[in-house]
Amino acid sequence: MIVSVPIPPPPAYFITDTAHVISAATQQNVEAELEAFERKTTDQVVVWIGDSTGDTPLETWTVDAAQKWRVGQRGKDNGVVLFLFMKDRRVRIEVGYGLEDTLTDATSAEIERDTIEPAMRGGHPDDAVTGGVAAILHAIDAGPPPPAKPSFSVFGAIGAVLMFFLRAINAVINFFLHLLVFSTSLIFLTIIAVPLLTFALGVIVVSYDDIRKLLKIGKKR
Repeated sequence: MIVSVPIPPPPAYFITDTAHVISAATQQNVEAELEAFERKTTDQVVVWIGDSTGDTPLETWTVDAAQKWRVGQRGKDNGVVLFLFMKDRRVRIEVGYGLEDTLTDATSAEIERDTIEPAMRGGHPDDAVTGGVAAILHAIDAGPPPPAKPSFSVFGAIGAVLMFFLRAINAVINFFLHLLVFSTSLIFLTIIAVPLLTFALGVIVVSYDDIRKLLKIGKKR
């Protein structure tokens, strides 16, 4: 029967082995290494080894434990907890907000997958702990990855230049098309409107002359 495993009180040491799977020498060396690392950087890395999370999902148990323990300095949230569960054969790294840019989720997953889990499956808990701790400290020391630089591509540059010229040519073609439409309209008005206007003026003049003649005839009578 799977039972719930309560979250223990905050650990008193940098490495806590409740499963009793690592050697005394490894525990002593890792303890000294993590203590020296905190003195040098103020970043606190803690290792906690247990058997199982019981019926609680791994992520839920480790997140709750990390929040309860508050590893790292107050105000900096610069703590890391490496959890190993020997019976479950599960491992998880919880990182405080102050170190998330340095020890990213991708880096943590890589350390778990490539360094810790193979050693656990091979029955080498000492190697799992020492290798995992070394990888975590190395990632923190290396600092956040530099921003990616935009890559220069010859083909991309040629494509950009061609696109510029195509847009310029398109603009010129549109200009001349508009000019042609305007010129055609002007020619149409000249051919059609001018004769019509001339005809209209002629009608007006003829009508005016007829009116004058009628007025003269009326006066004679």
